[in-house]
Amino acid sequence: MRYALVLILGIAIGALAMSQVGKILAARDAYPRGVMAVMQQHYGALRHGLDTGTCNAADNQNNLAWVARMSMQINPALNPHAADLRFDTYVSKLDARIAAAQAVAPADCPALRLAAQRIGAACSACHEVYR
Repeated sequence: MRYALVLILGIAIGALAMSQVGKILAARDAYPRGVMAVMQQHYGALRHGLDTGTCNAADNQNNLAWVARMSMQINPALNPHAADLRFDTYVSKLDARIAAAQAVAPADCPALRLAAQRIGAACSACHEVYR
């Protein structure tokens, strides 16, 4: 009886410890996931405007500004020790395409479509290697 009680107590303590370790490991990835989630949300809003044909210039600039802000956070979030120089190249290409899109200030759907395709291609190129 004593052995069964100790076994059950050991299983309970082990399960509790594993849940805490799981929370710690999940929290470790919270910042990079958050950066990517916010970026995806605003890029998705650009794509939604294209899909619905409602390409408002103010909304486009706002969403592009958020994509640019999040792009500046990619390197600190995902490459904190700058160990991978290829990653820097992908981020630089993305930054250049976002800056070009902001400079054009796409007010209509055809201009936004081209900008969104270029930004999406830069995102996809990096995701193919690092995801």
